[in-house]
Amino acid sequence: MLRTLLLSSLFAAPAVSLAPVSPTAESIVPAGDEVKALKLWLKLYRGKKLDLVDLDRFRGKPQNPKFFPSVKFGLVPTSRLDRTGRRREGRFNNEKELRLLCDEVAKLGDVEAAKVLLEVAAIGLDGKKHAPEELTGLVRGVGIAALGKMGTLPVHEFLRTTAETLKGAKSRAALRALGLKSDERDWPVFKKAFASKDVSMRIASAKGLRNAKNVNALEMLADHTGRETEPRAIVACLEALTTATEAAGNRDVQRDLRRATSTAITVLGKHGWQVDDAAIAYLERVRSADTVPAMINVLENFDASDGKLSSVAGTVRMRAHELLKSLSGANFPMDDPQGWRSWWERVHDEFKPVEIKSSGSAAKGEGKTSTGTFFGIPVRGSHVLFIVDYSGSMDWPSYEEKGGRQFAKMEVAKRELKGAIDKMAGDGAFGLVWFHTKAGQWKPKLVAATQANKKKFNKYIDGVAAGGGTNLWGGLKLGLGLKTISDKSSRYESWVDEIFVLADGSPSYGDIIEPEQILEAVRDANQTRRVRINTVFVGGPEDEGRNKELGAPAYDMSAAELMKRLAAENGGTFIEPGKK
Repeated sequence: MLRTLLLSSLFAAPAVSLAPVSPTAESIVPAGDEVKALKLWLKLYRGKKLDLVDLDRFRGKPQNPKFFPSVKFGLVPTSRLDRTGRRREGRFNNEKELRLLCDEVAKLGDVEAAKVLLEVAAIGLDGKKHAPEELTGLVRGVGIAALGKMGTLPVHEFLRTTAETLKGAKSRAALRALGLKSDERDWPVFKKAFASKDVSMRIASAKGLRNAKNVNALEMLADHTGRETEPRAIVACLEALTTATEAAGNRDVQRDLRRATSTAITVLGKHGWQVDDAAIAYLERVRSADTVPAMINVLENFDASDGKLSSVAGTVRMRAHELLKSLSGANFPMDDPQGWRSWWERVHDEFKPVEIKSSGSAAKGEGKTSTGTFFGIPVRGSHVLFIVDYSGSMDWPSYEEKGGRQFAKMEVAKRELKGAIDKMAGDGAFGLVWFHTKAGQWKPKLVAATQANKKKFNKYIDGVAAGGGTNLWGGLKLGLGLKTISDKSSRYESWVDEIFVLADGSPSYGDIIEPEQILEAVRDANQTRRVRINTVFVGGPEDEGRNKELGAPAYDMSAAELMKRLAAENGGTFIEPGKK
């Protein structure tokens, strides 16, 4: 078989675009070599002999061609590789190779090709411990997407048969890939998986239906969500309900939507704040009158008087209040559930949800929390963690200037930290993780927001000095408590409900440095934790051209864009103070 691989589509930069390879002896690829190359890639990856995060790029070192299976099998000529480019789009690396190989294997369209792609799709679903730096979510996602592109009937039957076994990682991967077919004839397979005693299989079934984005899955998902007892599986079902609801568009599926809404309301307050957060996220989409009394219940049941994380976290309470205001147009304070209850008793017979307004301001006193703000972002959580950049450039000037004096970024950060923590209610808790070349923490656990602890924190923060590089991933990893990434891990439990991340530049140190890969690792870890991550990017007049001056690697994504996406993908708010 003659296969011409046009790698130019993999590189955005014209300087490294590859012209089509002419049909010479060098470009004649024997049939099946794409599969062999992908199998070798997997073998190297599993044996930890493959540098998926491509750290050598950040050290200016070329990768050895022998670790590129596509080169070994003649799919990519060595002469066509730019292995020293420091820009992501200008360097052929193992992540790009994986995407290339999976796409080419998918084009074969047969069951043998699907089998090796299923191995890729099953990465990280084996119940074993995997380090976050292995980026199992990234690898798995590429494999599942490639299987979704295979449209032949034999491949579809293979996926269905594998999923029906309800055994092992490949069955879980097949369920996720089967959802991409969005074929309702597969619905019995998902129902069978929902009946499994294996919670990871039930989660895989929900994720498969989420991939399907099919409105006709609403009834099945609503039924199972109401029966499910494992919080992680309930979150997965609620997320799938959201995609199914979005797929409804203008279709008349009111009966199923009412059923799904009732289910989301029923699970509130029974399985922990992460489930509550996911349920409210769903209720925000359907905007039903039935949601109003449920949100009032959330406000009434919030109680952190014992100094511990209550059944309703502060972030959930804030979200419930925001939804109440959006549905009703009324303006009662968050800490006045009785006011909301009395209003509802007066209007419930004639009530209809108001149309969503694109903008508007709350009445005076509305939207405030019982705590404070960090760079203007409300502190919504009861148990809050701050992850702060201590790198050397934090001593550079910020945009803030007063009386002819320009404040250093670290100086501004210290002031904001003290202000936010000083206003925290005594029944809350807080903590601090820092990062420069390495990462560390002020205390190993969150501490109660007592006056004594606030005083100790202020003394500590006054003594902090900036220095070193920027290990953003190190701070995030420590803050999220990422020891493993596995569907069977206990990662659902979390001792923090809101995170604030402050940074002033692009990553330059750490086990993961590439912005897209950092986002992927956080996305994979936080999908069931549902911790809200707010981000602050502090720049200054001397930051322009800093990467060039410091010899840092060039990225496809700016530091500010990384922070913006980190917040957007994790339910938080992004701010860039002083941006001109």
